[in-house]
Amino acid sequence: MSIQILGGNAKGLKLSTPQNLIRPTSVLLKRRLFDSIQDFSNYEFVDLCAGSGAIGLEAASRGASSVYLNEMNGKVFQVLKSNVQDFQKRCETKEIKTSKMSFDKFLKSYQIQDNSFLFFDPPYEKQDLYLQFLDIIKSINAPIKVAVEFCRQKTMPCEKMEEYFGKPERSYQQGTSFLYIYDL
Repeated sequence: MSIQILGGNAKGLKLSTPQNLIRPTSVLLKRRLFDSIQDFSNYEFVDLCAGSGAIGLEAASRGASSVYLNEMNGKVFQVLKSNVQDFQKRCETKEIKTSKMSFDKFLKSYQIQDNSFLFFDPPYEKQDLYLQFLDIIKSINAPIKVAVEFCRQKTMPCEKMEEYFGKPERSYQQGTSFLYIYDL
């Protein structure tokens, strides 16, 4: 299975996905996220559960000043690194860093910038990871954007998500999946 970059400098670039190891963000949610912001040149984009890297590479293609792609699974990380190499062949000037650790360890080592855009999309059924992420972002004292993807059936109902995270500035839906965007 492959997915592709939807817009920007690398539009059309096909990315590999590891079979049965990840659930890529739907094209509709991805398109809505990137259409809603358009210009990512003011953002340092951080994908905390990067999978194939499709979301972070889309941000890079659309001008993100730098991109951090973090993925904990070793097999998935190898596919991610290969996708980054393919992307950089087409867009050589982008600063893209990869890391292989848990998202919480990554966030402890990452210097939050005022222009950081954190994208969080762990496996839907790992509700504890969402709550752990919430605890971490509550302690951030910088103006950042956060996007959280979840499933109302596998993660938690929308009401519960809003009880924990608050009402989003923007929200998008594809079936039972949602993408909530916050300005913190």
